[in-house]
Amino acid sequence: MAVSETDLCRVRGDRETSYRREGAMVSYNSRQIAPLQPIQNGEALFVNEENMLDPYYKRIVFIGSHQIHQAKQVVFEVFDDLGTDAGWRFLGENWDWFEDTDHLADLVSRAWRGPRVDSRARRHFMCKAEQASFRKLPLLVPVFRGGCGPDVERGISWSLKKNVAEAFVENSVNIRRAWFGAGKGQPRVVAGLVRRSQLLGLKIYRNEAEVVVNPGSVKVLA
Repeated sequence: MAVSETDLCRVRGDRETSYRREGAMVSYNSRQIAPLQPIQNGEALFVNEENMLDPYYKRIVFIGSHQIHQAKQVVFEVFDDLGTDAGWRFLGENWDWFEDTDHLADLVSRAWRGPRVDSRARRHFMCKAEQASFRKLPLLVPVFRGGCGPDVERGISWSLKKNVAEAFVENSVNIRRAWFGAGKGQPRVVAGLVRRSQLLGLKIYRNEAEVVVNPGSVKVLA
């Protein structure tokens, strides 16, 4: 059975990682994926076995991106077992593993100390490329979010790009039609402004220019 890159390549960061699964191996460093020769052992292993995070990465891969509550529990365990720095790094590297990041709101809320984000949490949540892009953001950041229903503006994930929010509207409409039928929730794109100091970070690997905000910190524009 073929192994998809979506199943295998979810750890984001600066270190090189290799996976073994279902008789195939891929190796990648941040953005590059290079197929290697197939191997016989189908068990998932990691090259850097001394890294204490490796068992948690392995569990995330095998849980799957739609088992959000189980995957979220793994993240909580990293925070509890290895400390907050490791927790934010693990969450940041696996952020695109979660299909619906709004389920992470209670976990993300740990990053705020009063009106501002803990600088250590932000630093570990983003890789070096994301940190560089984050520093270029204006102090007051225009953001967009798309979806259906009255709670669109309450989410933690917004985009710097309006067209990304518009794509999420279409996706949200299709999901609601499939589950609930037509007419459930008004599709809309919300525009707003948020202070850069209120952002946990910027994620760039899904090409969504995604920023993670403190819920309620976005000033919605009419």
